[in-house]
Amino acid sequence: MTELNQQPGQKDVRSLTEKMQDAIVRAGNSLADLPQDGADLPIDRRSRLLAWTILLLFFLMLLTLAVVLLFERSSSSRRLFYVAIPVIYAVLLASGFVLNRKRCGRLAALVTVWGGLAAIWASILLDSQFLEQLDIIPLFYISLSILLASFLLTSLETCVIALAQIAGLVWLLERQDAWRSLNWQSLLTFMAFITLLSLGISHIIRADLHQIDQQNKKLLANETALRDLATRDSLTGLYNRHYLDDTLPREVSRVVRRNSTLGIIMIDVDFFKQINDQYGHAAGDEFLKLVGHVLAGKIRDSDIACRYGGDEYVLIMPDASLKATFERAESIRRDAESWSFKIDGKTIASPAISCGVAIFPDHGSTGDAVLQAADAALYAAKTGGRNQTRMPGDETISSGYNA
Repeated sequence: MTELNQQPGQKDVRSLTEKMQDAIVRAGNSLADLPQDGADLPIDRRSRLLAWTILLLFFLMLLTLAVVLLFERSSSSRRLFYVAIPVIYAVLLASGFVLNRKRCGRLAALVTVWGGLAAIWASILLDSQFLEQLDIIPLFYISLSILLASFLLTSLETCVIALAQIAGLVWLLERQDAWRSLNWQSLLTFMAFITLLSLGISHIIRADLHQIDQQNKKLLANETALRDLATRDSLTGLYNRHYLDDTLPREVSRVVRRNSTLGIIMIDVDFFKQINDQYGHAAGDEFLKLVGHVLAGKIRDSDIACRYGGDEYVLIMPDASLKATFERAESIRRDAESWSFKIDGKTIASPAISCGVAIFPDHGSTGDAVLQAADAALYAAKTGGRNQTRMPGDETISSGYNA
């Protein structure tokens, strides 16, 4: 469901038709107990349609009851009979309405259609006056039940219902003398036309709804792709710096609420320029991509791996202590010494990595401050000999952890 997000005081520029359509959809969502936002799935649309259908049929039964009470002048028993039929069907409709709100749409549709069929044929078969005197009007209600089935039930079920009712009409024409003078060929032809028309319209509507669903899926896929383009690094598939800038303050807020810490590891590939010079930039890009895949496999589900830029990566570790963050960095650094990647038929061994470690709130009161502290520690590791892990203020450590 598409809506216009209207701010307070902003003029609503939608047309009257658009306003009515929006009101109908919102009312349908309320009737079917659906959320006002996000109820665009096929099952949601069917629930809205069924809710409105049941409500309209319910009011029609009330109208029928009023007509019977006001204008039926037959015997009291016949009048009571025609009062009972709409009342019973109204009760069935109320049951279907409740079932639909409880996400039992299939059962609700069956109750609605078959309850209507029972009401129509009860009025035909149980009214002796109707059977003895030719009255074509009630037979047209049979065609309405076929139309109702065509958009609430499957095509096969609609065919079964139509054939069953045609068979019932044939039986009625054969068994009742008063009906033999009826032009039954035209009646059955009319019923066949109604059935074919209902099935055709049903298929067209469902084809349109299927196309809408496919278009919605494509739109969702495009939105996901655009979101990935905005937040993912195109080379490595890791999150990019833009995503890091947006996410880091949010992660800091979360650990503040939990009175916890947040670890940051900055990683830089040592002597990466040599790989570019020796194997070419295409091989260098592939190398960075493979390094990103390895790093993505070394983090927890709650951690975040980003490509910071060039040959630098950042790992965000919520609820990680300084000791745990440092040990994770050291574990990755030691593993990197044995990394080996096959690129374009050539085996490229990693020339090792350097890491800078910092945590919030020990090394900064904001996410950016901690990130800068980790960057400074990485710079110290690079200038101090590479292939080592450093923390802010640590000028000598190259392996292990001294608390």
